[in-house]
Amino acid sequence: LPQGLPQGLPQSLRHSIVPGYGLPTLPHGYPLAGNVPIQSFSNNDLSRDRRSNVLNDFRNRQKTRQQFTLTQITGHLVEFSGDQQGSRWVQSQIDSANSDEKDRIFSEIQPNAVQLMKDLFGNYVIQKFFDHGSQVQKSILADMMKGKMVDMSMQMYSCRVVQKALDHILVSQQAELVQELQPRIVDVIKDEHGNHVVQKIIQLVPREHIGFIMDAFKGRVREFATHNYGCRVIQRILEHGLEEDKAMLLEELHNSWRFLFNDQYGNYVAQHIIEKGDPKDSDRVIRLVMSQLLTLSRQKQASNVVERCIINCTPQQRAEIHTQVTTVGEDGTMPLQHMMSDQFGNYVIQKLLTHSDPAEQEALKAKIRPLLEELRRSGASKQATALSKFMVDESGSEAATTPATTPASTPSATPALNTTNALHVDVNSSTPTPVLTNESNSPQSSGPPSTNASAFGGLAGDETDKLGNEARTVQVRDNEA
Repeated sequence: LPQGLPQGLPQSLRHSIVPGYGLPTLPHGYPLAGNVPIQSFSNNDLSRDRRSNVLNDFRNRQKTRQQFTLTQITGHLVEFSGDQQGSRWVQSQIDSANSDEKDRIFSEIQPNAVQLMKDLFGNYVIQKFFDHGSQVQKSILADMMKGKMVDMSMQMYSCRVVQKALDHILVSQQAELVQELQPRIVDVIKDEHGNHVVQKIIQLVPREHIGFIMDAFKGRVREFATHNYGCRVIQRILEHGLEEDKAMLLEELHNSWRFLFNDQYGNYVAQHIIEKGDPKDSDRVIRLVMSQLLTLSRQKQASNVVERCIINCTPQQRAEIHTQVTTVGEDGTMPLQHMMSDQFGNYVIQKLLTHSDPAEQEALKAKIRPLLEELRRSGASKQATALSKFMVDESGSEAATTPATTPASTPSATPALNTTNALHVDVNSSTPTPVLTNESNSPQSSGPPSTNASAFGGLAGDETDKLGNEARTVQVRDNEA
């Protein structure tokens, strides 16, 4: 048997393994030799002088590439897996292969599986085996991950494989692998790649095996809520945790809202609770926002929370907001006037117009119209123009009522792939990488660099506008897989 394969393999798998079929020891410097992942070149692919003749021939025959057979590629499957075009071909073979053919492919790549897990293109081949391989093959790959979980969870490409593995392996294997993260769970939660693994664990692994994750948050909820990756994990716990776990988080959150509302990451946690939380918790946050409506509406991050309240509050609460906004105060002005002229408050008024019933909308427009000219004269022509779109035009027909949105609710401090300190924010986000990270690395995102689903149903306002220059984590591009 090739070195590294367990002895207790089923007879069918043993028969399919040809002696010497596994790759021989590769020379130093060769891709994947000595735990050295395939080097990246300008096109993120192997350079011509590093490719075998078989791979070069394959790449040069674009129109007849599908005529290649598994037999022709035998002995070169690891190299193919580390090449962009070769990896796609291997993946397609796994998709359509019968069990014997999968055994042949697996027996050749298995000795190099760990290196492939960490490779730009190779990780997709390993993911295919978790999708379409036998339970024996999945167990072998999971065994190869033992002792490496922290490193693999925090690596750009292997974190996708970890998430895919958790989707397909047995609970007993999940529990064993996950326990390896315990000594460094805080580091993994705060890591740009590791946080996606923790989110996946919270969604999939039975609670009795992940108590150490919940323990990591005790007394530190505000710290994690204001962290660009920690805030995502909090949102997953609020969605999938036990009631006792949610109660622990909420107890600490409710004591920190006044600080979190205008935090670049904490505001996402607030929005999440307003939109998806238990009604009593959502109502509690909305009431707190309403108690300081004008102040929060004029703050960059907090204004998004106000917009989320307007979208999700009850009709009675929305009527209270209308009253509060249009009531003349001791200084002889309405909060409406201050909000109209403010760069962030203006968006709140637009959102209020959009989500009001017809009678409320007309009443609010009647208050706004006389103030527009004064707003222009004051130098706030941009704000006046935005609100004018909601007014009746000269023909008497109603103008479009689609509002602009508050400028990016996320900061420059949010990390992107490892290139800048920006955040990958797509409020609708953990989806898979080809199948696991297709989505933005947003403060709401549960999806990775590799995962599958959107954690958040959308930010207050127009998502695209709001998110501004959010950076990305690992998005799967056409030139990648």
